[in-house]
Amino acid sequence: MTPYLSSEERFFVATKCCIYIDGKILVIREKKANGDAHWDLPWGKISKREMEADVISSLERELSEELWDSFWVREKAQLFHVQKAYEKAFHSDDILPFIFLCYTLELDEVPQIVLSDEHTTYRWIEESEIATLDSWRTHFDSIVKKAFESKNI
Repeated sequence: MTPYLSSEERFFVATKCCIYIDGKILVIREKKANGDAHWDLPWGKISKREMEADVISSLERELSEELWDSFWVREKAQLFHVQKAYEKAFHSDDILPFIFLCYTLELDEVPQIVLSDEHTTYRWIEESEIATLDSWRTHFDSIVKKAFESKNI
C-alpha cells in the first residue's frame, strides 16, 4: 500500500468544471471500478507538466477527452472553489489526498456531447434537482450548490 502521507504530504491536483447554460449545470454519471456509478462533474488529474505550464490546459484536455472532441475554455473558465478531499484510489484501497480546482464555465449554446467510456449518461440540472440525484461523488453535490450560488444561475 502506498502511503498518502510522508515527511512531505504527497497529493494529486485535479480540475473540476461546472459547465452551465440557461440556468442548468452539466453533471455526468461516472462508472466506478466495482460496477457502481455516481454523479460527478467533468474532471481530471493535472500532470506535472500542466502544473508547471498552465492548469487550464488540463481542463481543456479533460473536457475534450470526456465530453466532446475539441473545446477551448481559456478565456471563459473562472476558478470559484478549491476543495481538499481524501479519496479511495481507483484500482486499490489506498486513500489519496486530492486538491480539486473547481471552475465554472458558461456556454452560449448546448454542445453535442459524446461521453467517454468512463461515463454512462449526463444531465443538465437546475439547482432544485441536486437533492434528487442519488449517489453523488463525495462532497460534489455541495460543490454544485456553490457553483449555482457563485453564478446566481
